[in-house]
Amino acid sequence: MLRTFQSEVALQCRFILLGEAQLEQLDRDEEEALARGRKIYEDAKAKRDAAVEARDLDEVVRQQRRMREAWRPDSRDTTYRTWFALQGILASAANLSKLLWGSDDPRMTQAKRDQREAERKALRDSLGVTDESPLKSRRVRNAFEHFDERLEDRLRDPTKRRVYIGRNIGGHSPEATSEEMFGHYFRDDGIVVFWDKSISVPELVAAARNLLPVAESESRRFGGGG
Repeated sequence: MLRTFQSEVALQCRFILLGEAQLEQLDRDEEEALARGRKIYEDAKAKRDAAVEARDLDEVVRQQRRMREAWRPDSRDTTYRTWFALQGILASAANLSKLLWGSDDPRMTQAKRDQREAERKALRDSLGVTDESPLKSRRVRNAFEHFDERLEDRLRDPTKRRVYIGRNIGGHSPEATSEEMFGHYFRDDGIVVFWDKSISVPELVAAARNLLPVAESESRRFGGGG
């Protein structure tokens, strides 16, 4: 059983790193798109200036349009792909938390939760994982996984503003998370926010990267025990 759990831990770590690779590819794609847009803009500007000299009004209008459209990347596609990668990272991190500390079923008693966590201690010890690991907390992942319930509670609460601001990207994370943002990714520092909860994606990725070789090595050992 220990080797099986170690192998599954390694798999979930790999999934997190695949999500990170997707985010990095998105950054490269955006840089390439900006470079293409800059080239189109400069080409259109040169042609517009030439058309102004030639007093060709129709050509001036066409090149002005090209200049405006050069800076119109498909932001929706970027948003979808980014949140697809983030969803995979958060789901895999939640799976790691369940493997390492046990499932946190709200119907379970605290005594049962403590028992489940103690039962997984052998697994954590074999992999060198402590309770200080960023993989332990599930607050953000739970908010993401049960977003339908959170939305219902939020939008039905007369004491709160019925505003939905979700799945946005950009900027630096504020010191205090906003209760108006359901699902915001501060790409500059890698923070994901779900209303009043936040988590650092780089910290999750770093924990998974460090854990992967240990889990793979341990899962290949023969026999039981650590």
